[in-house]
Amino acid sequence: MKNVMFDRITTVMVNKIEETKQFSDRQLSFSYWWFSHKKLLRKIIVFVLLGINVVLYVYTIVFLINYLANLNKYDSWPSKTITGSVDWKSVHQLIKPDNILIKESEAIIVSPGIFDVLTWIENPNEQWYVSSASYTLRFAGNITAKKNVYLLPGEKSLLFEQNLSSTDIDAATEKVHIVFEDIDWQLVKEAQNYQLPDFAFSNTKIEALTNQITKTRITADITNRSLSGYRNVSVIAVVREGGLPIAINSTTTPDLRLNETRQIDIRFIKSFSETAEVELYAFTDNLNNSNILAN
Repeated sequence: MKNVMFDRITTVMVNKIEETKQFSDRQLSFSYWWFSHKKLLRKIIVFVLLGINVVLYVYTIVFLINYLANLNKYDSWPSKTITGSVDWKSVHQLIKPDNILIKESEAIIVSPGIFDVLTWIENPNEQWYVSSASYTLRFAGNITAKKNVYLLPGEKSLLFEQNLSSTDIDAATEKVHIVFEDIDWQLVKEAQNYQLPDFAFSNTKIEALTNQITKTRITADITNRSLSGYRNVSVIAVVREGGLPIAINSTTTPDLRLNETRQIDIRFIKSFSETAEVELYAFTDNLNNSNILAN
C-alpha cells in the first residue's frame, strides 16, 4: 500500500517538473525573441505614434482653416437660431391666441343728445377663429345689452350701436369701450389655406325718397366672389361727409350663392347732401357649416 502511494506521489511530482520545464522553455524562447527584435519593435512603435500625431496635426489644421473661413457664419449662428429658425409668434399662437383688438371708434350725432357709435375690432390671429363671443358696448354712461359676434382668422369687423342718449355736451368726443366675455376660440385646421369671404360692390347710388318715413336709401349690387354661397351676409353702410361719419345702418342678404350678384337696399331716416360718400362692408361666417350653401 505504501509503495503504491509513493509511486503516485512520484508520478505527480515528475509531471509538475515537466510542466515547469516546458513553461520555462517558452519563457526563454519569448525572451530571446524580444531581445532579438527589441530595436525593430521600438522603431515600429515610434512610427505608429508619429503617424497618429501627424493625423491629429492635419485634422487640427484643417479644422482651424475651416473655422477661420466660416467665422462670420459661426458668430451669427446663435442670433439666427433664436430669431430666424423658429417663428416664435406662430408657436405662441398655436398654444394660445392673442386677445381681440379694439381699433378705432367714432361717434355720430343723430340729433341733440342722441348718438350712433361704430367701432372696428380685429382678430390678430391667423390660426384662431372666434366662433362666438358676447360683448357689451359702453359709451357716455350707456351700457348696451349683451350681443354676440364672431371673428374669422385675421378678420377686421365692424360693430355699431344706434340711438344712445347722453346729456353730456362732450359725449361725441368720448371713447367707445367694448367688453368681451365668453370668447369661444377654435383652432383652424390648415390655416395656411384659409381664405376670408370675398365680396365686391358696384353701382352704388344714393336716392332721396319722398312721402315716406325713411328719407334716403342706398342701393348697390353685391357680388359673391367667395369659394361658396352663404345663407346670411350682413352688409353695413357708413355714410360720410367731409370724412366724418353722419349715418350708419345695415341689412342682411339671405341665400347669396357663389358668383351671384344681387341688389341691396339700405334705408335711412335722414337726408344726405350731394357730397355724401358711402362705404359698404360685407361680413359672413364662412367657418360656420350651418351658414354654408351647397353649390
